[in-house]
Amino acid sequence: MSQSLLSGNAVAGHEVIAPLRPESAVPSRHAFGQDMAVSLLRRAIRKESLAMRFGDGVIERFGEVAGDVDDQAASPVITITALPWHTWLRILVRPEVAAPRSFVDGEWTIEQGDLADLIHLFRANLGGFNANPLAKLDELRWALEFRIRRLNPVFQSKPRIQAHYDRGDHFYESFLDSAMQYSCAFFTRPEADLEEAQQHKIATIIDRLRLDRPGLKVLDVGCGWGGLSRAIAARTASDVTGITISSRQFAYATHEREAIEDAGLRERLHYEEVDYRRHAQDADGLYDRVVSIGMLEHVGIDHYPAYFRTVKRLLKPGGRALIHNIVSPHAGPTAEWIAKDVFPGGYIPLQEEVEQAIAEAGLALEKAHIHDGSNYARTLQLWRARFTERWQSDMAGNAADRRFFRHWQMYFAACENAFDSTQLGLKVIQFTIHRP
Repeated sequence: MSQSLLSGNAVAGHEVIAPLRPESAVPSRHAFGQDMAVSLLRRAIRKESLAMRFGDGVIERFGEVAGDVDDQAASPVITITALPWHTWLRILVRPEVAAPRSFVDGEWTIEQGDLADLIHLFRANLGGFNANPLAKLDELRWALEFRIRRLNPVFQSKPRIQAHYDRGDHFYESFLDSAMQYSCAFFTRPEADLEEAQQHKIATIIDRLRLDRPGLKVLDVGCGWGGLSRAIAARTASDVTGITISSRQFAYATHEREAIEDAGLRERLHYEEVDYRRHAQDADGLYDRVVSIGMLEHVGIDHYPAYFRTVKRLLKPGGRALIHNIVSPHAGPTAEWIAKDVFPGGYIPLQEEVEQAIAEAGLALEKAHIHDGSNYARTLQLWRARFTERWQSDMAGNAADRRFFRHWQMYFAACENAFDSTQLGLKVIQFTIHRP
């Protein structure tokens, strides 16, 4: 089970106030539809333990619950409030999307335990929720729908990126490190903080790019807020160009560049707001190095061949590239809630899918550097703790703010579980490749 930084309703010594309370009254045990809910949970939950509190104070317990029900020491770690009957109907049909959406909408909350642990419990018992014919039919529907949604033509790329990344710099500053690295940090020791781990990740990337002489031309594809490109330019005397299709990220990176006092460093650093495919039309064979961090998941598997052909086109003969992305051990569509409400069009590939696209593009794979998923789980834990601590006072007001808060709580906690080796088992890989 995940070792979350969050425990119950406390975060870093502070109390989480209004954001984690239900938006509506908690139904009583004998309210309409609650017998259906209890019956569903009795059948579905076989592993771990859960309790559900009703509005009239009745508590039902499910799963591996031992001992006297009045014995507090024997109580389950996780206690949730009861859900409305219509929410249970949605969960019965579409468990993987209805459960997170109902939390985001404020229909229920956790009174004891942590959200990441609840998601761990839910996924451990997912087979029980998916056992009914309606849920199985919905799985097929989503598999077919995802094949259509994963298409990512140029005209769709910008709106999809804006849906997630153009939420305002203040928001991302609330949980990211000082270099604004929105990707997995590399932890070399248990006590390392986020800042240290992200700087280690940047140093690892620079080392693997082999920026071994001054004046190399480097392209950062999907440069984010520019932290990596600034570091490369400052530490290696390379001429670095960062490209992004996020207007806010472009504005942030440009502002940071203009604030650099060293005129020489400033001249070696450039940013463009442009799609990588269009940039390649004017930059054929221009770069000695290409780096892309956390972008491949947004490209869409149908575009992998074109993506790596574009990387080849951008590189000079003998040039080198590093592609950093998440890989999954299992084939299949992205979880529906993530694909629709968090990362539109996102897809986590298999390692062999990436390697096949590299080979078909005529690039040579030097090495696939595999990093255990625990690095990303730890990164997400720290992001969630920082986000909660810095934003909780702002989230205590209107319902829209509280919904936004719950959305990101669910996102962080769900992704943390995805990197758990006992669950989805996602990993991070850095592919180092070169153009022959």
